[in-house]
Amino acid sequence: MQGFNMGRYMAPASLDPSLSHDHVGGFNKQNDTRPRAPDGSIVVRFEMPFKIWCSGCYPESIIDQGSRFNATKKSTGKFFTTPIYEFKMKHADCGKTIVIATDPLNQTYKMVSGGRRQDHDFKSMDEGGDVGDALDHSNPQDPFAAQEAARYAARKNDSATSDIEELQKLRERQWKHPHVINSQMRTYFRESEGGRWERDRHQKEGEAITNKFGLPFQVLASTKEDTELARNISFGQTAAQVSAAEESFAKSRSIFDNAPLKPLVRPAGMKDQAWNAYKQRHDLKQAAKIQTANKMEEQFGGWDRVRTRRKKRAPGELLSKMVERAVNRKKTGTEGVNTNAPGRSKDEDRSKQAEQAAEKRPSLVPYDSEDE
Repeated sequence: MQGFNMGRYMAPASLDPSLSHDHVGGFNKQNDTRPRAPDGSIVVRFEMPFKIWCSGCYPESIIDQGSRFNATKKSTGKFFTTPIYEFKMKHADCGKTIVIATDPLNQTYKMVSGGRRQDHDFKSMDEGGDVGDALDHSNPQDPFAAQEAARYAARKNDSATSDIEELQKLRERQWKHPHVINSQMRTYFRESEGGRWERDRHQKEGEAITNKFGLPFQVLASTKEDTELARNISFGQTAAQVSAAEESFAKSRSIFDNAPLKPLVRPAGMKDQAWNAYKQRHDLKQAAKIQTANKMEEQFGGWDRVRTRRKKRAPGELLSKMVERAVNRKKTGTEGVNTNAPGRSKDEDRSKQAEQAAEKRPSLVPYDSEDE
């Protein structure tokens, strides 16, 4: 494999100036042809090392970390033998100049002008730093500020000491016998609910079910939620059970409607005159229904309790028996008498029938000769 630029075709400057010999050798120290600013400083591509607030914008805007600019690079001094470089760039949004310089002492960059750093970094407690914003007790003239500073320092020292002591005690308690702690932990993860043994058992059961039924997926272990859901599932009745229940209900109830009448409710927005007329019509309908039901109860009472325990009733058997009994009553002159009503004896029914038959016969008038 050839190395970099070995055997590469170099086009003449007339065709492509960027690939000419002068340009390729431009980075040579003896023939430095890199782009330069009017003051002689080198123009480089600078990448923002951290977030900054641009003071030239109103209101101040954020320039994110990693934003790139064309900046002029210039050496402004040395820290021992390390040169200090200064980068000057222009913010495109506001047109103001931002200057950033290297800081070899702290191994970072520092803002010179044109903005301020948005710094969220903090030093650890071992390095002597504070987490978050520290209280400013730098005013030596204020005695209250000095007292607060002393109390704050004492409280901070006590809290730091107590936290360290608690951590040390916890570490000593947990790792005093590392072998015992390790054995307990391994036993817990191995034998507890959801441990390795239980997971292996569930996996074997799932594989057995999958192989038995040829399922294309893996059967997972059941959970408490699955058990509760399965317990709450209720399956419906079959068609035969539904029909049997309906037939039993139909045989156990009366053929007459004994349900209570529904209360009449006035519709919203109905006027008094219309409401009174509506109530009259409703009362007439209800009275007619009650009268018809009472008449049917008197005439056909008892026929809804036909003995059908040991034999299956034909579809029209009840109606045919009711019609037959009504015809017999008309023939015998006992229409309107309920012969099957409870609490009546056969002698009373016969005497009642005889009285009705006697009333229907023509009365005999005695013959008197004097009337002729």
